[in-house]
Amino acid sequence: MFSQPSQFGYDKATVIFSPDGRIIQVEYAREAVKMGSTAVGIKTDSCVVLAGQKRSFELIESADKVFKIDDHIASTFSGYSADGRALLQRARIEAQIERITYGEVIDPEVLSEKIGDHLQSFTQYGGVRPYGIAVLFGSVYESEAYLHYIDPGGAIFSCLAQAIGSNEGAAKEVLKKGYKKVLTKKAAVKLAFDALKAAAEEDEGGLVAEMAVIEVKTGIVEVLSQKDIDELLKA
Repeated sequence: MFSQPSQFGYDKATVIFSPDGRIIQVEYAREAVKMGSTAVGIKTDSCVVLAGQKRSFELIESADKVFKIDDHIASTFSGYSADGRALLQRARIEAQIERITYGEVIDPEVLSEKIGDHLQSFTQYGGVRPYGIAVLFGSVYESEAYLHYIDPGGAIFSCLAQAIGSNEGAAKEVLKKGYKKVLTKKAAVKLAFDALKAAAEEDEGGLVAEMAVIEVKTGIVEVLSQKDIDELLKA
């Protein structure tokens, strides 16, 4: 006697829809994102802030959490770090192609679409798996701030504020309560840090964060270490 096929048989490949219209492998990828350290993005009238929790491990220096893609674009992600490294390298290449081909910096909406299309392609063909990350792109382009969130399936969202990764719900609650479009740079940095703090698991070392700030008036990515963040909040 043959056993009835399990509903989990639909997770064997990304090209198979389950009877209720889901792509199970993409949902698994979203679960992988929730295992990663928390990352936060905030867009205000004056700046864009990207922040990430730097996890510490015994005898291992913590890896970078925010990354410069181009002079005007920064990024952070949550999920599998190897996937994130590969995807952000692709984003850097796309930005450089724009500079070399057209002599201009890339429009952040165009970059987000290119990366979203790339992620989506890994949900449509056999023999591949989806990227196990979600990514935030923050930028200033033509004196306007942008914040884009792209999930493992390739869906793109323009956001005012967003949190991804472990305990993202706690971080989102802080963002909802404290967010205003008129936040100053210092206030936006504090809100991002508070959101990470709410999501961080308690440990003896406390929260260690890294941030990228892009002010509308300059349009240049500024990467802040924990020491820089402390000095800014005390100023």
